[in-house]
Order: sequence, then C-alpha cells, then structure tokens
Amino acid sequence: MQALVARAEAGDIRLVMPEIILRELREHAASAVQAAKDAHARFRKDAAILRNLPKHALAPVFADIDWEAIAKTIEKGLDRFLKAAKTKTVTIAADDAPEVFDDYFARKPPFGAGKKKSEFPDAFAIKALLRFADDEDVSIAVVSGDGDWEAVCKTDDRLIWCPSLEAVIDHSQKAQSAQHERIRAALADHRQELEAAIVESFADRGFYWDSEDGYDGDVEETYDEEVESLEWSIVGTEGRWADLAADASITFKASATFPDPDMSYRDDETKDIVSMGNKHVGLSATVTVPVTVRVNTRTLEKGELEFDDLTVNGNDDIWFAEDSIEDQGDDWSE
Repeated sequence: MQALVARAEAGDIRLVMPEIILRELREHAASAVQAAKDAHARFRKDAAILRNLPKHALAPVFADIDWEAIAKTIEKGLDRFLKAAKTKTVTIAADDAPEVFDDYFARKPPFGAGKKKSEFPDAFAIKALLRFADDEDVSIAVVSGDGDWEAVCKTDDRLIWCPSLEAVIDHSQKAQSAQHERIRAALADHRQELEAAIVESFADRGFYWDSEDGYDGDVEETYDEEVESLEWSIVGTEGRWADLAADASITFKASATFPDPDMSYRDDETKDIVSMGNKHVGLSATVTVPVTVRVNTRTLEKGELEFDDLTVNGNDDIWFAEDSIEDQGDDWSE
C-alpha cells in the first residue's frame, strides 16, 4: 500500500475507483466493524470468568468500547488513503444499462454460466472503467482475486488483471521502463523538429553584452543557432503525456553595437559622454540551458510529434561573456 501511494504521488500510477466499488468498500468496512463488535461481545460472555481478574492481561478487553468511534476512525483511514493516492472516482452511467443486461442474458463475464444477479454491481463498475480507459486512452490494471473479474480482463485488452497490489507495482515498473524506451526511440525520429522548436524558443528572449570598455552593448540580432547536444530524461508520465527534461548545449552568433570609445568625448557642461560613432562586433557563444517539454505519447506511437509547455532556460535573458568577441577582424566603426 505504501509503494502504491508513493508511485501515485510521483505520478507513475493513477488510482481509479468506480463509485459503486467505493460504496462496497465502505459497506465492507462497516460490516467488518460490526463483526468485530459481535465477536467481542461473544468473547466477553464466554470468558466472563476472567472479568474478576483485574490484574490479568485480558482485563482491558472487558472495558466498554466506543464502536461508533472505531467505525469513524476506519472510515477516515480509508479517506486518507484515497486522498494520498490521488484517487479518481468514476461514476456509473445509466446509459450502460442496456449493455449490462445484454451481457447478463448472454451470460458474458462477469455473470458467467449461472447468470449471477449478484454481479450487477461489478458489471456496472466494469463499464465505468472501460469508459474511463477510452476517454483517457489508457490501460487499467484491475486488482482482484475474483475469477469473474479475471475473465473480463481476458476478453478486453483495456483491462489488465492483477491478483495483488504487488503485481500492480511490478507491472507498472516494467510497463514504465518499456514505455520510456519506446518514447526515447520515437523521439529520435523527431529530433530535428524538437531542436528547431528549442532554437525558436531560445531566440525569443533578451540578449545582452557588456563590452570590455565598459559600454553596454546593444545586441542587434542572433543567428546560426544550433543545438549541439541533447539527451532527454523522462521525469514523469500522466495519461497520454510525458514530461521530459534535458540540458541543451546551444551554439549561436550575434552582432552587437556599442559607442566607440575612440570617437567619444565628455561634454564640458553636462559631463556626459558623447559618442560620435558606434563600434560593431560579432559575438559567439555556447551555453548550456535546461529544457522542459510535455510530449503526447499517443501521437508518438503513430509517428507524429505533438508537444506542449516547451520551456528553455526558464525563458530567462542571455548574457554574453566578455571574451565572446569572435574575430577582431569583424570589428568596424561608423
């Protein structure tokens, strides 16, 4: 349970609970508390001879118990788990009734050969899960030791039967590893598209440079941007989206203009520096910037690239280093 919550908090797994199953869970918890209350009452009656031994280890068993408080504590524990696991409650739909009854009369799982009427809640829960799988374009691991649920999962590849929570964790780890490999392989076919988007986002910011002479340079344009290295890490997946991160090494050039100190003088009255001409230089730099992006994994599987939330260097400004002048031969004045 702790591993399940941890993976849910990390976004590796989403817990989906059909509303009707959640109601059954609450009913089972209430029934279990009532069974414990009845068993406790029977024990106190059958072991009444021990009541007169106040120093005996079983003495606390004969004290009065607030069973209503216990029931509320257990219910709150369930609510805490559902919240910690970020559980999505899926409601049943009246529109599912015709298909459910068709399955009942056709003796399809979960009803089986006996057309078990007790399986109607499960039948509606199954339809709710299948609808969610279609809406979110996902597969769902179903945790159940019920053979009828297992039979349903064998007839529909949208549902994956897991007999225990351990099986879910194991399956998710293997599935995640395989998914990450598929994503990386698919991204390789779209490297140029992503690099072009990175360059475009990178160029859409402020560029600044301070000359060695102490004048603020005006960067007029950047050009020849190129991504030299890019290695994606998959930091998380959610539904049909994968969150990627990388450190991109980008080389680029720019032209800058600043007041030419050889053509400047100080005004005697205002004491301001007056420039009679500008100096032009070519700049070059290589910077390594963080890149994040969300990629649609479903479109990748179809050989297409769809991405969103591309961020390069947090969209921060770029400053050239003092030694970034390319070639003094490109330096000229006007």
